[in-house]
Amino acid sequence: RESKETVIENAHRETYEESGITAEDIELVESYRYAFQYTRFRVKKIVVFLAKIKDADHPIKISFEHSAYKWMRYEDAVKSRMHVPSNEQFALMYKDVFKAINNLLVKT
Repeated sequence: RESKETVIENAHRETYEESGITAEDIELVESYRYAFQYTRFRVKKIVVFLAKIKDADHPIKISFEHSAYKWMRYEDAVKSRMHVPSNEQFALMYKDVFKAINNLLVKT
């Protein structure tokens, strides 16, 4: 996180840098926030937000940090093994994120 950024500002900046999606392109799900920290060379704090993209046809411009991306239906994402990390903390985060997404889909 940059020195004077809020957590939300950091999330918007990272999203733009890694995908080309701006804060104006998404609608944050204000009711969801998942935070944890882990150590890999140094202590890192991770804060995960959920957002809905306003235009499903918005072009994605991935950064050098990624080699590809894929939009998936919720059911396909849950079945996918792409989200199964080796780190237990990340595994718990993914489980919580998928539960929150499912709850949002049930409400709509």
